[in-house]
Amino acid sequence: MCIRDRVHNEYKFFLDELRSLYRTRCPELLLLFDFQLNSQVVTESMVLNGGQNDPLKNLHSSAYLLRNHNIDRDYRGLSNMGNTCFMNSYLQALYMSSNFRRDLLLNQTSLEDDAWELSLLFRQMLHQKNVSSVKPDCMKPILVRFFGRGLEQQDVDEFGLRYIDHLEVSLNKVGLGTILQDSFYGRRLSQIKCRNQGCDKSKDSDQQQFVHLAVNFKAEVRRFELLQMLQAEFQWTTVNLDCEFCGKKGSEMLKRPKIESWPEKNLIITLGRFRYDEKTGQRVKLSKRVKIPDQFNTRDVQNEPPFYSYQLCAIVVHKGISSEFGHYITLARELKDSKAQDWRRFDDDLVEKLSNITDINLYFAQRESETPYILFYQRIA
Repeated sequence: MCIRDRVHNEYKFFLDELRSLYRTRCPELLLLFDFQLNSQVVTESMVLNGGQNDPLKNLHSSAYLLRNHNIDRDYRGLSNMGNTCFMNSYLQALYMSSNFRRDLLLNQTSLEDDAWELSLLFRQMLHQKNVSSVKPDCMKPILVRFFGRGLEQQDVDEFGLRYIDHLEVSLNKVGLGTILQDSFYGRRLSQIKCRNQGCDKSKDSDQQQFVHLAVNFKAEVRRFELLQMLQAEFQWTTVNLDCEFCGKKGSEMLKRPKIESWPEKNLIITLGRFRYDEKTGQRVKLSKRVKIPDQFNTRDVQNEPPFYSYQLCAIVVHKGISSEFGHYITLARELKDSKAQDWRRFDDDLVEKLSNITDINLYFAQRESETPYILFYQRIA
């Protein structure tokens, strides 16, 4: 994508975002804003050519004032250190996974290295009531280690997986690896069953741990609802293999992935938003709407005990029409005594209380450019 095309897309994306802010906060000013655009008070050439009298500065200021109209002081945002919204959004989701945050802080005096740094950051976010945001300087060495010094926008899913692995090494050094294991790890395997008459034997293989449970957009799923997508991931499919039990060659076998054990405390689900397009040689974004349940029981996915119930506590959101650029934010809420609190919107250093949101699906229905990417569910009784 050439520079001009990229700026064109970013320009459109920014104006759509600002228009959305006017619509939700100051609808009476939306007509005036559109009039200014149509009158070419703000044009794309101004963005491309720059200049000292950049009208976008005024638009950015307007957006900032609009977004600060309902600032929430009970939670701290995270300052953007330059293309670090992917990191900030994931750290906020980890922080709002209250059981993980509690376990980490209860063991703070025993921690070392990066786990210690994360606990310090969490403590700042928890106790610094006199500031609206915290600068996550402790993450700079990790970012350099992961991506080098010339930091660009990264995929938050890839970052999250690498960071959890990194934390596990740090926690294992002091014998506290169970904090992560209990909080986020599940186990899956592959199951094969022979369909030959008189055999009907099965075998489990390829056992492996998971932190992010990947859920894809499959063609056979007619309605993109999370539960249906999960069910499609773990359905039986027919394959032809040699049966090691009855010895028949090219037997018709049934095969499926299976969850052997669900995470004890928090389930993280990644929606397969980005895929490689062989025709263009680029990663493309799938912006399909997905209906997200506020709660679900694992019985609805896989009818094998033990059954766990999970409630939605955080969503990492990708904003933008392409995988090449965009912005990450987090929507999250605390679960206190099994009661869900109000949703918050974490956009780097800005934290906004969404007190009028009762169904998170309605939030996304009103915002075309915002798509759920990573879902954090917390286990409930």
